[in-house]
Amino acid sequence: MSLKLPYYPELVRVFYSNLKIQDGNLISEVYGIPIIIDESVFFLLTQLPSQGAPFEGTIVDDWKFDYSNHDARHMVCND
Repeated sequence: MSLKLPYYPELVRVFYSNLKIQDGNLISEVYGIPIIIDESVFFLLTQLPSQGAPFEGTIVDDWKFDYSNHDARHMVCND
């Protein structure tokens, strides 16, 4: 998946650095502006189907051995 439009890496980092999941909503704040993404907004933005395995807060067994919390955080955040 990729964007053809311009994006701003610093704003993406700030968004993910402040990201919380609360009651099934993605909640963040970027430069004092609260951002709340509920399920309907998420599907509207991503245009992903609402089918598939639901995320239940755990990593799928097939991924556990390859998953690195450190590497995942490093991909979206600065040290």
